[in-house]
Amino acid sequence: MGGIAYTTIQVTTSGKLEVRAKSEPAKLSTILTFEIPPATGEEIPPTPTETPTKTPTITPSPTKIIVQATETPPAPSHRPNLMDWFSAIILIAVTSMATFQVSSRLNQIRWGIRSSILSIIGGLLFYIYLAVDFPGSETLLNNLGFWGVILFTFVGSMAGIFIGIGWKIHQQRVKTNP
Repeated sequence: MGGIAYTTIQVTTSGKLEVRAKSEPAKLSTILTFEIPPATGEEIPPTPTETPTKTPTITPSPTKIIVQATETPPAPSHRPNLMDWFSAIILIAVTSMATFQVSSRLNQIRWGIRSSILSIIGGLLFYIYLAVDFPGSETLLNNLGFWGVILFTFVGSMAGIFIGIGWKIHQQRVKTNP
C-alpha cells in the first residue's frame, strides 16, 4: 500500500536471491529476484525466467450471522416524587373538604369534621404505603405510575370516609339500644 522498506544484505555466495516482504494488513507483496554473479572470472549460465502462474482466488462464502437475544434491561421503577406527593395532598384536601361540605349540608357538622379528618388520615396512610415500598406497591407504581399514586390515595381517602360513616352508624345503634 505504497510503503517503502530498506535493508542491507551481505552476499557471500553467487546464485539467485529472492526477497519478499510481509506485514499487516498487506498479505501479498512483489517478490524481488536478484542474480548474484560469481566471483570474478567465473561465468554462470543464465537461469530461465519463471512464467507467472495464476493463483486461484478464494471466493468468500456467505456466513451466517447469529444474533443472540440479549436481556432487555428492566424498566426503571417509578418511585413517588415531589409531583406525586403534591398531587396526592391536593386530592386528599379536596376529598376531605367535599366530605365536610356534604356532612354540613346534612346538619352533621361534628361527623363532617370526623369524616374529613379520617379521609385525610386514610389518604396519607395509603400514600405512605406506596412511598415506603410495602408489598405490592412496586407493581402498582410500575404499571400505573402517577395514576397509581392518585388512585391509591383516593382509595385511602374513601376508606377514611367509610370508616367515619361506619363509626356514625355504630354510634346511632349504641344510642338506640342502651
